[in-house]
Amino acid sequence: MQTLAPVLKWNAPLDNASGEIVDYQVMVSLRPDCRWPLSPTLHQNIGAAKTEWTVPQTFLNPGTTYHWKVRARNARGDIGPWGSVFHFRTAAAAK
Repeated sequence: MQTLAPVLKWNAPLDNASGEIVDYQVMVSLRPDCRWPLSPTLHQNIGAAKTEWTVPQTFLNPGTTYHWKVRARNARGDIGPWGSVFHFRTAAAAK
């Protein structure tokens, strides 16, 4: 990545039998298991059914590997399981 505000993108769940997806929760962590968020701001509901989120620029450091995962919430308020953990690395001289 050449930025400190990467856009994280994911696919909607394949099994949508539990209802319409209205929101996603994203967690960004320094830990490969994504057990703890980097900050409360980086463990948040997106507030929309769109499948991407731009990480706030002020939270990431250059030359650092971050891990992230996402889960969906349906119109009934049910929250699905976390998806797979992905990672990205910011460039050493990120802009």
